[in-house]
Formats: sequence, structure tokens, C-alpha cells
Amino acid sequence: MPAKSVEIAAALVTRLNEATFSQPVQAARDYSPARALPDLASTQAVKATVVMTARADAPAGRKVRENEYTLQVGIQKRAEPTDAGFDPLVLLTEEVADHLVDYPALAGTGGRVVRAEVLAVYLPDDADELRTFSSVIEVAVRVLRGQP
Repeated sequence: MPAKSVEIAAALVTRLNEATFSQPVQAARDYSPARALPDLASTQAVKATVVMTARADAPAGRKVRENEYTLQVGIQKRAEPTDAGFDPLVLLTEEVADHLVDYPALAGTGGRVVRAEVLAVYLPDDADELRTFSSVIEVAVRVLRGQP
């Protein structure tokens, strides 16, 4: 049985890969998202990397605990840092964040997305140095554990 954070990350990857967005998205779970992305040149799909970042516990009642898992979703694609190159990817980033909040239940995990925040609309260093659009969405998933 994997750790709950691994289950949640895997469910988030499945959710992103099954969804329909304005551009195709290929999601994968990773422990170390790459900054240099040579494989992006060979695909039309946007790369979405799901990374587990934190877990917080709090009492939620007698014999019930609330666990909140924080994950980050990196949205990346090679593109020229122009309005024509980046604007559609900013839209896609918003679509992904909206989708996660609009459909909060994560199948098989008991978790629900309670927040999706775009931490970085785009990363200027990636745009300048790598000619790559990179955005970061932070996702909070809450799970109740124990017996009510």
C-alpha cells in the first residue's frame, strides 16, 4: 500500500491526463521536475509535472484527523515569450486550476481539492534562458481520517 501522498499525486496525474483542455496535456508524477527540458521540442503536448511538497495534520473532532496534502503542478512547454506564444499557455494554466477546483473529488483517495492557486503565472528566467513557458499551480487536497 503506497503512502497517501503518493496515491493523491497519482490520482491528480490521472485526472489531468483524462481531462480535455484547450491544448493537450501529458501529466506525470516526479520528485524532481527538470528545469532543462530537451524532450519538450519533440511534442505538441504541454508537460504537467505533479510534485508532492507537504503534509499538515490537524484534529477535526474526536478520533478524527484532517490531513492536508500540498502538491505543485508545473505546466511547461517550449514557446517564444511573446503574446502569441505565452497567452494560450496562461489560459491553459487557468483552465487546469479551475478544473481541479470544479471537480474536487480525487477517485480512490478519499481526498478533495480545497484550493488551487497559481503561484507563478510564468517564470521569467525560464522564458528568457530556456525559451520555455513554465507556470506553477499549488494544489491543496484535504483528507479526513479516523472514525467519527
